Amino acid sequence: MTDDIALTPSATVAPTVATAPSEPPSAPDGDGVTEVASPGAPTRQRWPLLGPTLCVFGAAMWAYVAMGELATTYVFFARGFLVGEGTAVLFVLATTGAVWWLTLRASLASAPARSIPRAIARGLGIALLAFLLWGFVTFVVTAFGQSSHKNLDGKITVCLLLVAAAATFGGRRLTGLDLDGKTPRERNVSRALWAGVALLTLVALVALVAD
Repeated sequence: MTDDIALTPSATVAPTVATAPSEPPSAPDGDGVTEVASPGAPTRQRWPLLGPTLCVFGAAMWAYVAMGELATTYVFFARGFLVGEGTAVLFVLATTGAVWWLTLRASLASAPARSIPRAIARGLGIALLAFLLWGFVTFVVTAFGQSSHKNLDGKITVCLLLVAAAATFGGRRLTGLDLDGKTPRERNVSRALWAGVALLTLVALVALVAD
């Protein structure tokens, strides 16, 4: 007696080909507009050259105007000016340099440079553009003040402070500094620095009114 054996055709298994994940597109080299999207954060275009330039210009203009006012305000009981000339120059340079370094780091983080020479060139470009913008604005307001028959020093000072504030906040937005996540310690340091800026600006305005 022979047992019947049922034969079933073997299942055909299609070969699987492992595909390598595609590499994300490399970031542009910093001079264009970069769109950054992070989970839970709003998407905004960042300007890695224009934003830092405005920030550095705003910081330099604010420090120049504030220190210029304090360095030319004479205090009778102290028999001298509120701030010495050397201290004022050092403060302007330190403030401008710190803001330049901070915004350059943010620019390189949002749009990394393809090489170290390109990163250095971007940093020098930001500094040069900010200096040219500062020089142009200073030249224009100085020429305007000298050509007027009235004393416009007070109005010019206030206008320059407003220009510096607008450039700083606009540059922060274009750079994306207001979107970056910060630790509680960094937020506290940032608040302390802004409080110091506000206090120093208030002192300069009081000195301007009292002069």
